[in-house]
Amino acid sequence: MFASNTSPRARTRQYSSSSSTASMSQRDSMDLDNSGALDIQRALDIARNTEGDLDHYVAKYLEEQLAEVWHRLESRPNSYVLSKDEFAIFNYFVGRYHDSTVAEKAIARFWSSYQDNASS
Repeated sequence: MFASNTSPRARTRQYSSSSSTASMSQRDSMDLDNSGALDIQRALDIARNTEGDLDHYVAKYLEEQLAEVWHRLESRPNSYVLSKDEFAIFNYFVGRYHDSTVAEKAIARFWSSYQDNASS
């Protein structure tokens, strides 16, 4: 079970998709709805579906989210259980942590917790 006090609130960020460096397809993918809100799942969808350079604002948002997740993992390396969104962001960047026992244990705890929740 995920600890409710350790899961961050769903974070959103407003951004403009009118960047002159963003390709037309990137702008279209960023405008999935008219709210302009960026959350982890939306940012990951954009990143996974972008060919070429990722929009600077999306890349920055993902890096900030990853830094926050890693900070939480480092503060409780033997007990912190990732939420689904935290796991998604961490999994997107997992190659950076291939030699980390903290990362390995966090992934194992996530899957153990996920399987426990699925069977209840």
